[in-house]
Amino acid sequence: MTGPLLRIVGDRNPSNVKIAILKTLGLILTKGGPALRAFVPQFQTTFVKALADPSRQVRMEAIGALGLLMPLSTRVDPLLKELVAGSLGKSSNSDAVGVVAVQAATLEALAVVLRKGGKKAKLPDS
Repeated sequence: MTGPLLRIVGDRNPSNVKIAILKTLGLILTKGGPALRAFVPQFQTTFVKALADPSRQVRMEAIGALGLLMPLSTRVDPLLKELVAGSLGKSSNSDAVGVVAVQAATLEALAVVLRKGGKKAKLPDS
C-alpha cells in the first residue's frame, strides 16, 4: 500500500488529495515504524518534493511528515544538504511570492529535521 501512495502523491492531483495522501503516509509511518526503514529514501523524496507545492497546507503536511521520518532515517546529511539548497530558492519560477513561501517551508522543514534528527548528522571536516 505504501508504494502506490508514494507514487501517486507526485501526480497532478488537487491539493486536498495530496493533503490526504500525505496524512495517510504520516499515519503509515507512525504505525509501521521500523518495518518501513526500507522505504525511507522514497518517503524522503516524496516529502521534499511536496515542500515545493503551491498549496501551503501541502507544504505543512510535508514538514510534519519529514519530522515523523527522522526516527527511521539513518543518513541525515544528504537531506540536510538538499534542504539547505532548497532554502536558497534557486529555481526558474518567476512567482516571487511562491518562491518565498517555498523557501520558508524549506527552512521550517530544515528546523524540524535538525530538531528530530540532528544528532545523526556528521560534522563537516574543517
